[in-house]
Amino acid sequence: MLRRAGVPVLAAIAASSLAGGAAAEPETIRIACGAAAAFTDAAGRAWREDAGFFDGVAVTDVGAPADIATECRSERYGMSGFWVPAANGRHRVTLTFCEAYDGIEGAGGRVFDVQVEGVPLRGIDPFALGGGRFKPSTRSVVVNVRDGKLDIVFIRNKQSPQINAIVIEPLPFGGETAAPEGFDRARDVPRGEIRPIRYPSKTAGGERPANVYTPPGFSPQRRYPVLYLLHGSGDDETSWTTRGAMREILDNLFAEGQAEPMIVVMPLGVVRWAGAGSDDESREARQKAFERDLMDDLIPYVETNYPVEAETSRRALAGLSMGAGQTCWIGSRHLGRFAYLGMFSGGMVGRTFDDVAAAYPEGVAFNASKKLFWISCGHADVHYAGVLRTLDLFDARGVEYHWLLQDGSHDWPVWREALYLFSQRLFRKSR
Repeated sequence: MLRRAGVPVLAAIAASSLAGGAAAEPETIRIACGAAAAFTDAAGRAWREDAGFFDGVAVTDVGAPADIATECRSERYGMSGFWVPAANGRHRVTLTFCEAYDGIEGAGGRVFDVQVEGVPLRGIDPFALGGGRFKPSTRSVVVNVRDGKLDIVFIRNKQSPQINAIVIEPLPFGGETAAPEGFDRARDVPRGEIRPIRYPSKTAGGERPANVYTPPGFSPQRRYPVLYLLHGSGDDETSWTTRGAMREILDNLFAEGQAEPMIVVMPLGVVRWAGAGSDDESREARQKAFERDLMDDLIPYVETNYPVEAETSRRALAGLSMGAGQTCWIGSRHLGRFAYLGMFSGGMVGRTFDDVAAAYPEGVAFNASKKLFWISCGHADVHYAGVLRTLDLFDARGVEYHWLLQDGSHDWPVWREALYLFSQRLFRKSR
């Protein structure tokens, strides 16, 4: 166990900040780094004294101006890590930085990385973030605590890391209620129908397969919103029904009145076309071929042969892994065609990060075209780092999204839950 001044860290935190027993409900934890004693600020919020750091130096008074927030009048620097007991579940962690050292004369003078429960915050530069000395700034991240404690690691790049405050706020499941037991099992409820179809594809030079789900009580006289649901690499148009329990999930939600009845179209996500050569088999070429097939062949076929509502506000696109990357690509290139996008465990595909960043729409245009941009991923997913990089891109472009970090890896239990939660947000009158 790591120790500080000969005292086990966990014991020090538990004794100083959990005295009196744990509350029935998780409470927000506020730690004023470097502070010698607990206090209550002007807004009535209770702050704990400096505790939980593995090493470093506590500065109880940094000489800040009188008008600066109390929690920014002290700091800790030179630390390598921190941990505190925290309830298992999702938390928003907000870190406050405020450059006070007069030896830092400009941006780039102090730069370090932070990892919160393994989630990276890169290139922290307190002077640059705040815009000068004694200018506080914050960085926030949502993480899952699974072992009863929250860990933060500080990694020096230039000069020692520093921090002024840590706030750990318990959250519901990403604003959602976690999927209940049995959400993806068949129940004694009305059942929707799944039919395999073949549609003419000019892109492929022949017919291509898809599966179409129609909801319980389907009537050709009624018009329905439509979700185009994409599979991952190595799967096909049947995978969401044979492995993803799509019908069971939606049948149950419709029976409970938790989702708007919709038609779901599940195409084959890889297009083979006449005359394709080795150069055409690149990932980007396949991506563009699928894009053409979806937009120019499949959607017109569905809107001609099924009673779907053709308005953008009644059309959604979502997918897992490879299908999430396809959603990312197609959704950005056809802003006026899908009001809802869902990316489950995936991100950019087919191009380098810099290329996609240069081509992706600015947030103002993108946000105006969307009612919901959903992004979710399991905490142990092999592509988690790539998803975070995608989020960095969206943040830089001002793109608004709904982010959900789930428990799990790159596998069907995570994607089933994502579909369960995502589909409840589709096509509702209120966003």
